[in-house]
Parts: sequence; structure tokens; C-alpha cells
Amino acid sequence: MEDAKEGEDYEKFLDELEEDQEMRSKIALYRNENYQRVDTASMTDGEDVPSVPLDELLGDLTLEDDEHEDEEMEG
Repeated sequence: MEDAKEGEDYEKFLDELEEDQEMRSKIALYRNENYQRVDTASMTDGEDVPSVPLDELLGDLTLEDDEHEDEEMEG
């Protein structure tokens, strides 16, 4: 029974996080490489589902070349 409550609380948290831009801005979001996409259209009953804009997810992303890797490749 407690596991069910934890699951409900977690789902509620995720829903609130998805809908609240200010809350999302304070939490680091990462892509799950093992994520299995689910057809959400059948779960929403026609209501609009809020989504996180891609530019917001990528806002803090910085890509840098690792100098150490470059040195290993050269020799």
C-alpha cells in the first residue's frame, strides 16, 4: 500500500514539474538513454498534455572537447 502511495506521489510530482516552468528551471533534466517511448495519446483522453520545450532542456548544455582525448588521438 505504501508503494502505491509513493508511486502516486511521484507521478503527481512529475506532473507538477512538467507544468511549472519555474520549478523546472531549478532542476537538472537528463535524457534517459534506456527510455521506452509509450503512446501517450491513448492515455490522455484527448486533453492537451504540457511539454517541456527543447530549448529549455538544452539551455544549460555545454559541449567541450576533452584535451586529453585529443592528445591520445595524436600520438
